[in-house]
Parts: sequence; structure tokens; C-alpha cells
Amino acid sequence: MGIAHRNERATKYIIPYSSKFTPDFIINHSMSKISIYHNNRCGKSRTALEILQNSGLEFEIRNYLQDPLNITELRALLKKLKLQPSQLVRTNEDLYKEQYKDKEITETEWFTILKKNPILIERPIVEKDRKAIVARPPESVITFLNIT
Repeated sequence: MGIAHRNERATKYIIPYSSKFTPDFIINHSMSKISIYHNNRCGKSRTALEILQNSGLEFEIRNYLQDPLNITELRALLKKLKLQPSQLVRTNEDLYKEQYKDKEITETEWFTILKKNPILIERPIVEKDRKAIVARPPESVITFLNIT
């Protein structure tokens, strides 16, 4: 196993791959933290981010278009969301309509598609500990994080 090192592009640590780092391992051994998977071009994502900023809670921002999720991270996040990859797809995106609409695509194939095309991932996603939500509407973050 390698040594974790700081990734300067994002506020997260990169751990060299090992078969030990399965989605279950990541979920069960992650520190208690809040993260938002954010796209600044999205109004709902900006609203969810503003709610987090006003909450006083510490959280990480992951600009997932600039720092895409790898397959293991995507699997762990989907497990926390309790969703299949196809359920996380933004079907209103032009890319989806042009390349994937009306095609027979397996859940396994969706993992690769979402990794290569993070614009297709629904947003915003807020994660805390072993749970995550697609924050639509953005105000659902308040209930999810028990913000008063």
C-alpha cells in the first residue's frame, strides 16, 4: 500500500489504489465529513452551496467537472445515495440526448460513461458520513444535515 498524498487541485486526499479500497471500505472508513459535489454553472448547486456556507458547518467542495470521480468513488457515492448509475444521469443534457437516449446501456456501462462524462451526473450531491442525497430541491440539504 502506498502513502496518501495531498492533491493540490482539490480538497481531498488521494490514496493509491489497492484492492482493499472497495466502495464498502471507503464508506466505512471515511472520517465524518460533509462534502458537496458542485457545478458552479448550476443554480441549484449554487443554492445548495450557499445553504452550506450559511450553516456554519465545515464541508468540502468538490468541483466534479474539473476533478471527476473515479469508478471506485462513483460506486461508493452511489451506494450512499442508494441509486443505480442510470438513476444519477441528467437526461436533459444535450450530451445524453445526442449519444445515449434510447440506447440499451447496462448499469456497468453507465459507470464508465459517468466517469468519462461527469456533466451527466445529477447535481448537487451532498454527502455526510454513510449517506448522500441529490439535493433537489437544494433546501433538502437543511433536512438532510439537520440544519436549524
